[in-house]
Amino acid sequence: MGLEQDTVPRERHVRFYTERGTDIFAVDDILYKVHADLLGLQGGVLKDLFTLPQSPESREGLTDDRPIVLPQVTKGEFEHYLELIYDPMKLPPHSIQKVVDILKLASQWEIQGARNWAIHHLDQMTDVPASLRLKLGRKFDIPDWIEPAFHNLVFNIPLRNLRGDDFTHLNYQVFILLSKLKEALQDERRAIAYNPPDLPTHSPSCSAPQRCGTFWREAWWLTIGRKLLNPDQGDTLLLAAGPETVRSMDWSGMNAACRETAVDRVCSGAGFAGMEKLFKQGMQRLGELPVE
Repeated sequence: MGLEQDTVPRERHVRFYTERGTDIFAVDDILYKVHADLLGLQGGVLKDLFTLPQSPESREGLTDDRPIVLPQVTKGEFEHYLELIYDPMKLPPHSIQKVVDILKLASQWEIQGARNWAIHHLDQMTDVPASLRLKLGRKFDIPDWIEPAFHNLVFNIPLRNLRGDDFTHLNYQVFILLSKLKEALQDERRAIAYNPPDLPTHSPSCSAPQRCGTFWREAWWLTIGRKLLNPDQGDTLLLAAGPETVRSMDWSGMNAACRETAVDRVCSGAGFAGMEKLFKQGMQRLGELPVE
């Protein structure tokens, strides 16, 4: 943000150029005359701007030909921010674009109140794409969004379901990471599907350990393996439901004590630990990529 004079031809904004305003701002080819005290109350860079000492001869923002020019801001972003300033009690719904624009300017201008407002409203929105939430979390330093959004992209959203905006949000490096991680997880899925967790020991009460082990492998394939190989089955559901799925299996051919051992193994992470390990490695790599 800076104060400068130029000769760009501009028009007055229909709504946000009011004669009662105190300072004139310019974004691209549009002029806005708004109340400096309202903008300054938000704190951050804007407050600093209005408290800078200026002589009457050098002060800008008083006439259309010497506005305060706002760099790195679009007209849509500034207008969305002004809507918040002039109507802070407006109830939802708000468009995703409006809230994202406010988050961007609030972060750029270090206005914590508006930033908190934007984060709160984006938290309440269920239709924010995971790719966009991941981008915003990384770009504007919102850690609580990064892992859940990346987890959703990795485990629940097939690459074939990504659309144009998703690729824009992810950028090339993140997309390549996502693709490679999904490929590694697919290999792990196949391994898990065909190889149930081993039963280290059978119960002393088990009279037929070989038959018991065979039943465990067959039951695993029928209940877990097939789901893992289903391309439309979300991995998150499987990871969360694994223990319950094992508990609900038909155990009629297996010793009861061996059954409890099998359930305990799955509940402790056996079988699915490799997938979680791969995801953690992917998260680490994501943190090493540059933020655009």
